[in-house]
Amino acid sequence: MFIVAGTKGVTSTVANGIFYCPSCAMKTKYLHQQIHKAGTIFFIPVAKLKLLGEYIECQRCQNTFELSVLDYDPEEKQRVFLSEYYRAIKRVLIMMMIADGKIDINELDFIKHVYTNIIGQQYSDDEIKKEINECESNPESLYEYLNTVSSRLNDSYKEYIIKMAYYVSLADNDYGKSEERLLKQISEALGISSAHLNGIINELNEELEKLEKQKTEGVIEYYDLKDWWFSEFTDSERKNI
Repeated sequence: MFIVAGTKGVTSTVANGIFYCPSCAMKTKYLHQQIHKAGTIFFIPVAKLKLLGEYIECQRCQNTFELSVLDYDPEEKQRVFLSEYYRAIKRVLIMMMIADGKIDINELDFIKHVYTNIIGQQYSDDEIKKEINECESNPESLYEYLNTVSSRLNDSYKEYIIKMAYYVSLADNDYGKSEERLLKQISEALGISSAHLNGIINELNEELEKLEKQKTEGVIEYYDLKDWWFSEFTDSERKNI
């Protein structure tokens, strides 16, 4: 009698559970699979000899992933992103306010209003003073913040930042060369072309001119720049800022 011995790859399930599948973009079931080199007798596996590899298999789409996919948490990733994004917004607003070398009460009020409506938190005077000191001691940090988030921002997010910066510069009714220069630097850090920037500014100016005309003609008695600015966004747009 002779014995037929050999080896073959054998796949086995060693664990299962629920994970966030990047392909399905949702939580679903998975299998943790391992591939072993196994010894065979008469082509039947009888012993695992060596681990050849392992992977996570989605039970919904059947795609496979490295084990690290189990650590992927899209909600935590979004929280980290928003933290960086809001930090960049604060830095942009403060840098624009102090670009002309002076701090105007209207600009301060506008910044507080924007921050409260967008982020849902109060921006205290002490926090603003701290941010001003940091901006003055390290102005380059603005571009570091913007570069950190720029690659993950779509055009709408980038335009929101430009619009916020521009409105801060208008709050004291004195939009000068220093603000214009900083706005261009911000747009460059965000990867916004000069033509795109000009288009954004022209559109905003046209809207403001309409308001001024309505005020002159008596259609409206008064408008507040900070309230008008925020009212321009829909509820869904505000959530995406």
